[in-house]
Amino acid sequence: MKHDNTRQDQILKIAGGVVVLAVLLLLTAHKIFVIKNNTLVSTLKAIQADINVAQDIIARSKNSRARPPVIGSGEISLVLDEITKAGKAHRVDFISMQPQAVRKLENVPCSVLPVSLGVESRYKDMALFLGAVIRLENSAVRVSDLKMQADEDILPLIRSSVTLEIFINSDTHYFTDEPNG
Repeated sequence: MKHDNTRQDQILKIAGGVVVLAVLLLLTAHKIFVIKNNTLVSTLKAIQADINVAQDIIARSKNSRARPPVIGSGEISLVLDEITKAGKAHRVDFISMQPQAVRKLENVPCSVLPVSLGVESRYKDMALFLGAVIRLENSAVRVSDLKMQADEDILPLIRSSVTLEIFINSDTHYFTDEPNG
């Protein structure tokens, strides 16, 4: 009888140890999950705040100038340089910069030169860059398209594709197949 009690005591001790170990493992896993979750929540809140700043800048840019200064074809490279400088000043890394064909605007004596950008930056830096671009002194540039995408491989950076439109004289045929004249 005593032998059975000792064996049962041993089994109970082992089972109790396993239960305690399982509870400790669960508590540790729970704590790790809570810490990771809090970090992700903080990161998402920061990203949302940066998005709000970017949206505010874009909304203000739509009302910033009623009559934008229009540039000639000789000034396009200067504007592209200003855009590049603004990107560097705000820690925006350019992956690509592709001017498109000039597009004539209806009932307006100017055209636009769309420029597609591929960039990597932080949300806040992107917002500051866009704010700087739409406030360029000697030219009018507007943001016509903006797509931002978070990528876990480069967090806290984001990848963005942006289309800027540079207002130019209507007689400018830059990056287009149309004859000049």
